[in-house]
Amino acid sequence: MAAASGFEPPESGSPLKQLAILVLDRSGSMVDDEPATPGLKKFEAVRRDVLDPAEGQGFIARLKGSTVTSGLYVAMIFFDDRVEAQLQPTPVSQIDPATLSPDNFTPRGATAIGDALEAAQAMAQQWLAEAQGAEIEFRCVGIFLMSDGENNRGAAPIAVADAIKTNAGTVPQLGGRPRIVIGTAAYGADADEATLRQIASAPWREGQAELFARVTSGAQLRNFLVSSSLALAQPRS
Repeated sequence: MAAASGFEPPESGSPLKQLAILVLDRSGSMVDDEPATPGLKKFEAVRRDVLDPAEGQGFIARLKGSTVTSGLYVAMIFFDDRVEAQLQPTPVSQIDPATLSPDNFTPRGATAIGDALEAAQAMAQQWLAEAQGAEIEFRCVGIFLMSDGENNRGAAPIAVADAIKTNAGTVPQLGGRPRIVIGTAAYGADADEATLRQIASAPWREGQAELFARVTSGAQLRNFLVSSSLALAQPRS
């Protein structure tokens, strides 16, 4: 079952351009078994269910199988105590899943959630700055971060997230919603759920679901990332 998303799908014919930045934790604890499947390592589950280029069930393949991808860009960042951009903002239609390099998602090091958020913010700001003229009024960004642990290196993640949200601005043409929102997924029982909940953006409309999910499998993580990415759009009137 897909994790609940705090976003709603775009309206037909919208000029909206959306950027979904996936920020994925590959720190040393990702070598542990995933809760849902003993014997399957968490990093192996992410490789299979999110990054998989072969079986057609990975994140990009699921997006391409949707009818709601017009204007959608995707970027990816992997982090441990280092932060590495794996995919620069690219239209979904132009992404070859075989170029996602699952082998680069190998557990190592500590966990620098704050540094990873700073990198995602810089990527988002650059993409927004590339908008021409009035196009900026129809651009929005979702930063979707997964972690299975707690921050133990680098910048303080809640402070970074608060700065992103404070400086995000709004999009009047999209009902005044924030231009940049953050969604988070806590992968397994050892994830710092309290921090990840604080990092996530607050719903900007009454009745909207929270932008946080607890996941216990790579498949649940993929479904959360897919549903959230596809739903970066104008709120229904």
